[in-house]
Amino acid sequence: MKKILTALCICLAVQTLSAQKTTLTGLILHPAGDVVTISWEPQAGWIEEEPVVYQAEVGSDGKFRIEFELDRPREVILVHGRERTTMYLYPREQVSMKVDTEQFDETLEYKGAARSASASNLMAQMFLFEEQQPDSRALVALIRKAEPQTVIDSLVRWRDRAVNHAEGLARKLSTSDDGAQRLVQNAHYQFASRMLEYPMFYRYFRPEDTDGPALPEGYYDFLKKYPVQQESALDLVSYRDYVLTYLDYKYSQANEDADMTTFKRAVITQELKGRVRQLVEARLLSAALDGNLTKEVENWMAEFASNGDNAAMARSLSAKLALARRLAPGQPAPVISMQRRDGTSVTWADLAGKVVYLDFWASWCGPCRQEMPYSHALIERMGEENVAFVYLSIDQDTKAWRKGLKDLGLEEAGVQLWTPEIEETGTAFAFDGIPTYYILDTKGNIFMRNAPRPSDPEAEVQIRAALEMNR
Repeated sequence: MKKILTALCICLAVQTLSAQKTTLTGLILHPAGDVVTISWEPQAGWIEEEPVVYQAEVGSDGKFRIEFELDRPREVILVHGRERTTMYLYPREQVSMKVDTEQFDETLEYKGAARSASASNLMAQMFLFEEQQPDSRALVALIRKAEPQTVIDSLVRWRDRAVNHAEGLARKLSTSDDGAQRLVQNAHYQFASRMLEYPMFYRYFRPEDTDGPALPEGYYDFLKKYPVQQESALDLVSYRDYVLTYLDYKYSQANEDADMTTFKRAVITQELKGRVRQLVEARLLSAALDGNLTKEVENWMAEFASNGDNAAMARSLSAKLALARRLAPGQPAPVISMQRRDGTSVTWADLAGKVVYLDFWASWCGPCRQEMPYSHALIERMGEENVAFVYLSIDQDTKAWRKGLKDLGLEEAGVQLWTPEIEETGTAFAFDGIPTYYILDTKGNIFMRNAPRPSDPEAEVQIRAALEMNR
């Protein structure tokens, strides 16, 4: 009898432990692989950090089961093959999903715990709606040709359409107030971001109008309705984008000589507090660590880390600080494998004596190709200077590289190199996307990390600064 009671107690303990976890079960029709992954970012994407990841095998019958611990309600990303979707899950709830990979977004369906299932169903349905709605490209097209009031009316119409659709879906799906409110908030913050972006985009896309758009009186009154200090919205990507856009807007109103990082940090100190300030400051500090490391940024990092409330984020940022120190001005350029077109190896020592404008690119990269006409023009303007324009391709093979050189008229332009060690090169120079640019001094040391693109007039300014330093 004692053995039976002991076994029963163990069984109940296991069941209780399992009940404390969130459980996701699923059925995948036409599986695109044998694994399903779920993940989320601890700080909701405010800073770069290692995500929390769980994985499960998909059986031959298309079924899977994952158990995991959630500290609070979160947006969770599910990935299977090339498909992905976002769910909204609550701690200690059991949810099931069904999907057909042949029509992934259209067939997503959740059942189980009311809050998680209804919120996730609402997100899936809202995604289908948003796919058909105007995006930033539509806003740019509108800015290029429309008058301010037409743009404003369009933004209001887009917002109201999204709000009405979210509320209609919530009624149709009997969704919890929390789930519906998140999507309504999303629509409002997207609207607020676009209203802030409009004057800034206008100046960029209509440079001939030096006076900027003729905004109606009270244009910025919407800022009263959408305060940037809103701790309850921290998990919303749209709120994060809104706060960051607000900082850009404030900087756009500043004196031309104002240092961007210093100015934005002052705005954060004056206008934000609590958890919002912590996360926004961490985001700004993270961005500063991606550029040239200065004493001011190092001191800022030390001050941020000294606050015990920032401990978790400071640990995430410490790796970026170490990387920033390794790639700081004056540090030797990382040693990587580089080859000329004839297959001979090249080192930075072979380029010593010249300032190097280094362009990491690939023939398949659209933005890289768009920069090439500007790059040609930069070479024409600075052809007589002591500068080596080095194009380092990360194409998978030399055949694609050579074709790209021919297509883009680069065969006789600058110094053309290729690396067979793509991943190692990206790690060494700390980039996960291209194009990426560096400026090296005449001794092969880093002058500027993440230098401006050729299309940015600042690129020539910085190259000339490097030349001046090495005279």
